[in-house]
Amino acid sequence: MFLTLLFAFYKFGYHNILQMSRESAWRIHYTLGICTLVIGFAHTVVVFQQLGVSVVFASMTSVFGLVSLGLMFMGVIPAK
Repeated sequence: MFLTLLFAFYKFGYHNILQMSRESAWRIHYTLGICTLVIGFAHTVVVFQQLGVSVVFASMTSVFGLVSLGLMFMGVIPAK
């Protein structure tokens, strides 16, 4: 997820080091963001399968993981 942020928010950042346009950096940001969402969702499914619902909600780190996954999905909802 940090690599996704490198291509999005740093004005004089990673895309300047690689000598690419900001448009190309935003495309990489979009692609890495989608990959992050897919991997995060797949990880959530595997955790629920392995541990079960009751154990997931009893562990604070798992609850933080669910909240962060929700925030990642809310971050891609387009603003109107």
